[in-house]
Amino acid sequence: MVKSNEQRQMLYELDMSIMRLRTRELQTTGAESEEAVRLTGTYHNLLRMWAHP
Repeated sequence: MVKSNEQRQMLYELDMSIMRLRTRELQTTGAESEEAVRLTGTYHNLLRMWAHP
């Protein structure tokens, strides 16, 4: 999907950070923050931009 090792690593690190943030937020507040939603959107936009057919 994403050919560049560097881009894949960045996506992986961003995804792991988002998952930890969402888990912590859901445990403490029971809801996701606007920032977490925005970061998830950024992750998906990068994935679409860097993905090769």
